Amino acid sequence: MNKDRAESNQKYHEDKLLDVGPRVKSLRNHHRLSIRQLSKISGVAYSYISAIESGRSSPTITTLRKLLTAMNTDVHTFFALEASHAEQRFVFRNTDMKHMHLAHSDVKLVLPMSKGILLQMDDEHIQPHEIPPFYSMPANQIGYLLEGGDFILEVKGRDLEVLHPGDGFYVPERTPVRGYCAGNEPARLIVAYDTAWFFEGDSVEVEEDQTAARQSNSRLAQKS
Repeated sequence: MNKDRAESNQKYHEDKLLDVGPRVKSLRNHHRLSIRQLSKISGVAYSYISAIESGRSSPTITTLRKLLTAMNTDVHTFFALEASHAEQRFVFRNTDMKHMHLAHSDVKLVLPMSKGILLQMDDEHIQPHEIPPFYSMPANQIGYLLEGGDFILEVKGRDLEVLHPGDGFYVPERTPVRGYCAGNEPARLIVAYDTAWFFEGDSVEVEEDQTAARQSNSRLAQKS
């Protein structure tokens, strides 16, 4: 019986590993990380991550753990993301919420990523002096600048918008956008969006053009 159980568990994990690549990509995009950024945080080579996401290579458990740790999750949670809970929940405790520590921000996921929950809310603490790349999310986003310093919302190809605490914003799906602190003071935002795309295999597109970041610095200086 133990042998049968072991073989069953092995097959279960093999079946799960078949879709690891696309799910690593979805998770990375959900965290708004480029492959290069994830490589730097996790210590896993850029080419290896690219091969994993495209299905050309399968990660070892050690490598998968490195990638997931960099995205502030673990193997158990990663494979449980797709599960829907039989019992509907209405309250989510602060102690159960997941945290992500990214290059320019700390993000708390208020709700679990589950098929049974159609929305997500992020509590984001944005650090100054970092301008992230543009990203396009396959979902509408709404947000509110809760506290801290002023915040720049930059929609690609449009003038910079300066948000003050108490201001809100709306970004339509697949609109290239990014946000960052206007000065030396951190900012805290609440951002909400739907999550159906995450489970349908769609992904966030992250640009890596640093020329745009330099242009933003120049435009920000002119605006101030």
